[in-house]
Amino acid sequence: MKKLLISLSLLALPVSAQYTGLVTTRDGNQLYFSSSLRLRGTSEVDSPKIFRYSTGFELIQQPTASWQALVEPQVSADGTVAGYTNSSASSCIEWFCNGAPPPEFGVIIGVQIPHNPLPALHGRLRLARDGGSVMICRVDVGDLVDPHLIDLRTGQVTDLKGLNALGDGLQTVGDSTGGGPIVLLLDQTSSPLLYHKGATTRLHFSHAAILARMNSEATVIVYEAADPGGKYELIVHHVGTGAEQILQVGPPVPANLPNNTPSYFQPWLSDDGSSVLYLTVDASGHQQVFYEATNGSGERALTNLTSVPEGVSAATLSGDGTIAYAATPDGRILRISVPSGKMDELAGRTPQLIQLQNPAVGSVNWISGAALSATGTLPQVLVGDVPAPVISAEPTLVKFQIPWEVHPGQPSEIRLQYGPPPPFESVLTFTAAAINGNFLSPLANPFSGALLGLHHDFHSLVTSSDPALPGEIIHFYLTGLGPVTPSVATGERTPASAPLHRVVYPPVFCTVSNIGTTSTGFLNAPVPFVGLAPGYIGLYQMDLQVPQGLVNADSALSCAFRMLEGGGYQVAAVDLYVQVP
Repeated sequence: MKKLLISLSLLALPVSAQYTGLVTTRDGNQLYFSSSLRLRGTSEVDSPKIFRYSTGFELIQQPTASWQALVEPQVSADGTVAGYTNSSASSCIEWFCNGAPPPEFGVIIGVQIPHNPLPALHGRLRLARDGGSVMICRVDVGDLVDPHLIDLRTGQVTDLKGLNALGDGLQTVGDSTGGGPIVLLLDQTSSPLLYHKGATTRLHFSHAAILARMNSEATVIVYEAADPGGKYELIVHHVGTGAEQILQVGPPVPANLPNNTPSYFQPWLSDDGSSVLYLTVDASGHQQVFYEATNGSGERALTNLTSVPEGVSAATLSGDGTIAYAATPDGRILRISVPSGKMDELAGRTPQLIQLQNPAVGSVNWISGAALSATGTLPQVLVGDVPAPVISAEPTLVKFQIPWEVHPGQPSEIRLQYGPPPPFESVLTFTAAAINGNFLSPLANPFSGALLGLHHDFHSLVTSSDPALPGEIIHFYLTGLGPVTPSVATGERTPASAPLHRVVYPPVFCTVSNIGTTSTGFLNAPVPFVGLAPGYIGLYQMDLQVPQGLVNADSALSCAFRMLEGGGYQVAAVDLYVQVP
């Protein structure tokens, strides 16, 4: 029995910031973060892992299963206790969880917890600065799971029944005082309060908070408000007096936001509550890092368009307020002295490989991602150990050819590099195929745009306003149609002179749907030529004659291509616009 598969056009890794969850110690000498990148030259898994920087970068922990993601690292002020959240990256179908979110639980490093209760408590881990307690909480709106407070010295668990985390819950667990930590939470009416050993103290914020940061002694709170119809505001609240001051006003809050309103400022508070770091967008539309005292003085930019033209994706502040760390979309990690403004680059631009257009060997291909090239230079692309010809490159898109020498049916790793090698690398792992036929958009970016044919003279697209004529021979570009005869070497342009380089395995069939008021079924479409397009590297061309007798102006053209590794065939489809009576 033949296998019938609809072909997929993309192989993809999750699209995400290269470094997330930045957090540092009181003195700023240790930085923890999560990343799916690998330390260069290692065989680490491609899922999010926990790293630390002190005198150099080191892997702290990586997932033991492919569906796990280690995220949101935490570290105590003195750096002796650390932790993170082990979050499942799988779907509910894999976990049979019947609509519940995939399980996530906290992990602690550096202290032995008596009768460790963490694996049985599902939620995200939030560590107190003194390293004495953690809160396990869910931060999704509508999640009815109560937070839990755990004493790391005794293993005692306190169920914070009827309470919820405020925003993401970061920096909301204060140091232990009088036998337990003070925790900033929300009650069932979403009103803020402080919890301490079973007692609660209501707080009176002037606005509803979507996120908050509290100092270690629970005397200063900086929260972010996003009132519907208003603007984002960053507000300092003094617990003892209830006095408030607006530190920053951001842009208007977008209408129709989801329940979890995203943070605009992404603030971080010093341990004593005297200073706050936050992000805001500059005139060029990029996020930059700012620093300000919580009394409203000393506002200044720590990064700008000159020093960090790509902007900042994440940042954190040391507990003593003297060191800031920032990560950029281009994969840089920066260490900034707050008093002097001196900036050190700990990790340089790091290419991130996100999507591969087609896994077939010999075919022209595209990788999309971030920081894929530098101005005026072509990157080096390796498929396994085989150099791949690079045809063109932009920062977010590289056009190359998968070498014919790559073996189909075997896993291969793609790496990309230019300039001095950074400490991290992004690796895209795929299984090469002999044939993986896909129609290709004639537009510049293969990841977007309609899959259209070209008229017989190649000068215009076949569209609804300029349809093909019955009997006309039109042209399509494709990728992944496999070996040709005579062969063309890797990196060589297909000669424009005879003979034509035809595919060894032509389509099993090409048919056009013919469903209308007077006809049902499909018409075969003659294919006089399928092979490499003259003048190009690894690009395939198919010439197809539009059948006579079509009754629908917008029909579906379907072509079946063999699957040499798995047997059977896969079907690729494209719209065909035809002039009909």
